[in-house]
Amino acid sequence: MPSFLPAGFLLGVVLAGSALAASLLLVAAAARVLRIVRSGRRARAERAVRPMVLAVASGAGIPPELISVRGGPGRAAERIVFGYLALVRGEAATSLADVLAQRGAVARILSGTHSPRPHRRARAAERLGLIASPEAERRLAELVTGDQNPEVRIVATRALGKTGSAAAARTLLHSLSRPAPVPEGIVASALLELGPEAVPGLRAELAGGRRQRAMAANVLGLLDELPAWQGLVENAADGSVEVRVSAVRALGRLGLPQAIGPVTACLQPGEDPALRAAAAHALGRIGDPRSAQPLAACLGDPHYWVAHNAAMALAELGEAGLTELTLAAAGHGGRAAHAREALARRALARRAMARGERAAEPARALATVRPAVPAGQAPGGKAPPGPPAAGRAPAGKAPAGDAPADQAVAGQAGPAGRPAGYGSR
Repeated sequence: MPSFLPAGFLLGVVLAGSALAASLLLVAAAARVLRIVRSGRRARAERAVRPMVLAVASGAGIPPELISVRGGPGRAAERIVFGYLALVRGEAATSLADVLAQRGAVARILSGTHSPRPHRRARAAERLGLIASPEAERRLAELVTGDQNPEVRIVATRALGKTGSAAAARTLLHSLSRPAPVPEGIVASALLELGPEAVPGLRAELAGGRRQRAMAANVLGLLDELPAWQGLVENAADGSVEVRVSAVRALGRLGLPQAIGPVTACLQPGEDPALRAAAAHALGRIGDPRSAQPLAACLGDPHYWVAHNAAMALAELGEAGLTELTLAAAGHGGRAAHAREALARRALARRAMARGERAAEPARALATVRPAVPAGQAPGGKAPPGPPAAGRAPAGKAPAGDAPADQAVAGQAGPAGRPAGYGSR
């Protein structure tokens, strides 16, 4: 047996390798040329139909050519229409949706929502939210409440929030009662997307089930719906802790002095600590000096966040609150610790404002119920070392208050995701 390969065999291997490499290069070059050709065709098709789509969006009527065009230009027309539907509202959106309906695109998309493949149903649901027709809204409502795939329900929930329909608000709220519902933060975002159109449904659901009442109260507060304050007062006085906390937070966001009495009633020692902490925070946002004494009575509360929020709220009440904090700071124990922290943070904020800087965001109230903590002591059994640091919450505890709308009912932030704590009213 020879110890080396024949020269003819080696030459054949080299030639075969060269041929394979050349073939791969040709395939890559052909694929690149094909992409360039397709891109050019697509660009030319879009240039041909874009003026017609723009004319429809401007209210000039639907040209027959836009309905009859097929092939590449037809697909380009539908892509452009969907692109503009994500940007416009009102009559322009209605006209563009009419183009899709006359082309049969709406029927195709509705058919896609019945696909056995979840990703196709989700894609169709996303497009139905842009069309915002009665048929699209009905089908989205069915997907939100009845589809077995959670990802499809999430996409349909977000799409339903883009329809701008008043009936969509109640559908979204009722979806919270189904088994394995869409996360509450996503429902809240969809309701906020509806905007003023959601208000009638939200106000009606203030008398609904526990989850509906809590969600409706939170969103009404985020929408600054002042006429709903009486319904919020009723929910702050009666119901589950979750509902009452949501109503109290909403009243704090609205900032109406008429709500001081009902919110102050939630500070009673027998109430749940989470509710009392939320009430103290809300009184600080309302900022009425008449709440100074009830808040001062909470400075020695055994629950950390009740006392902490009461001190931070007093710093927002002007001279009446500062007087109570100064008196408490002269003493000892937990009352004095909370008062000194509030005064120190207020001084830091004023210095920052004098220098033209933005003050640090303060710590916010915990939304969940925490075990009783000795006055002036941080959760976990550790006393705060030295003067309390401004804006610092106890270690390991995530402050709540007003958090982003994607985070469930309790502890949501302002509409743009900006923390809304003390000093930022």
